[in-house]
Amino acid sequence: MGKKDYSYLIGEKRNEIECIGVADRRPNKSNILIPFLNVRCNCGLEYEMKLNDFGKIKKCRGCTQGVESVLYRGEKLNEKYKRIYKIYHGMKRRCNGNSERHRKWYFEKGIKVCNEWGKSFVSFLEWALSNGYSETLTLDRKNGELGYCPENCRWRTQKQQTRNTKARREFNFKGVSKSLPEWEEVLGLKKREIINSYYSSKYPKSVEYIIKKYENKIDAYISDNPHELVEQNVLRK
Repeated sequence: MGKKDYSYLIGEKRNEIECIGVADRRPNKSNILIPFLNVRCNCGLEYEMKLNDFGKIKKCRGCTQGVESVLYRGEKLNEKYKRIYKIYHGMKRRCNGNSERHRKWYFEKGIKVCNEWGKSFVSFLEWALSNGYSETLTLDRKNGELGYCPENCRWRTQKQQTRNTKARREFNFKGVSKSLPEWEEVLGLKKREIINSYYSSKYPKSVEYIIKKYENKIDAYISDNPHELVEQNVLRK
C-alpha cells in the first residue's frame, strides 16, 4: 500500500493556520512514521505541524504563548536543550502541588511560576540562553519568598545556591560560624571529610568532637581571620 497523499490539504485553512505544503514523515517513539504538514499562521510564521494537530491549534506561538508544544516538538527543542527542558519541568512540578516532597516548600507557600513561563517552554528557553545559562549552573530565585519569573531568577553554581538557602545550617567552631562544606573548604580538607566525621563518628552529631579532631587547623584559620569571630563563643548543636 502506497503512502497516502495529503496534498489536497494545501490551501486549506483551519482556524488561523493554513496548510501550504506537505512535509516529510517522521518516526514517533514507536518508530511509526507520522505525516507532517508545512503550515503558515496569519502572522506570517511558517513551520511544520503534525497532521493530527492541523485544526486543533488555533494560532502559532508567535501569536499566543502556550500553544507552541507542537512547534517545539517539530523543532526538537526538547532534545536539543535537554537539560534546560528538564530544569523547566522540574520548576513547574515543584510549584503545581503534585509533588509530595516539594508541596510544603512551594505550593503551600504560594510559590508559583509566572504566566509567561508557565505557558511557554520557548519563552523560558529564550530567557535562559540570554541570561548566562551554562551546563554547570542551576536555576536560583533571588528572593526565596517570591516565585519563578525573569525578574526573580538567575543562574548560579550549586555552591552559591546552597549558601543562599534557608536550609543551610551553620556550625560555630571556637567563635566562627560556617556550614560544614565551608569549613572543609577553608581548612583544606577533603570534600565530606567533616560531614562524615560529624554524622558517622563514635560521638555522632558532636560539635565538640569535630573541634577536638581539627583543633590545630581551626586555631590556625581563626588566627589568620580574626575578623570572622563572633562576640560569644557558643557551640551550636
